[in-house]
Amino acid sequence: MTIPVLLEREESAQLKPIERLLEEDTDARKEMEEQLRSPVATALREAVKGDLFDFKETMARMDGDWELFREVVGLFATDSRVMMEQIGAAVAAGDSRRLQRAAHTLKGAISNFGARVPQDLALKLETLGKNGELAGAEAGCADLARELELLRDALVTCAGRTRA
Repeated sequence: MTIPVLLEREESAQLKPIERLLEEDTDARKEMEEQLRSPVATALREAVKGDLFDFKETMARMDGDWELFREVVGLFATDSRVMMEQIGAAVAAGDSRRLQRAAHTLKGAISNFGARVPQDLALKLETLGKNGELAGAEAGCADLARELELLRDALVTCAGRTRA
């Protein structure tokens, strides 16, 4: 049984039959306890609470397909770095139009995971670019980079992938 399934059952209070089974099978109980203490399980619990991203919303968008989630996370882990570099280059070049496009693209990628904080930061940068205002863009870029790193780490941990 996978950790996401266990957490879903735990959350919906459907663990009672599993608890009875685990009382009888000490090896299975030890294995489950280990899994629930793992970094993946911890990240999933945080995700379910909606701290860094909305796990339920994300999985609903992916029709509960765990493999699709892992694939999308892998793509995001790589592509979001490139998008962040484009944002940084646009800010450094003073190119507001390029900033708007790059921030808009990253905002869309982030929205797949319901991650409100980095999505809002990307929107602010997009708006600065749209308005041709670059004052504050450098600080906004740094804030977004920090939040994006936290998001990537949480997603990669949840997906059980090595960091890209």
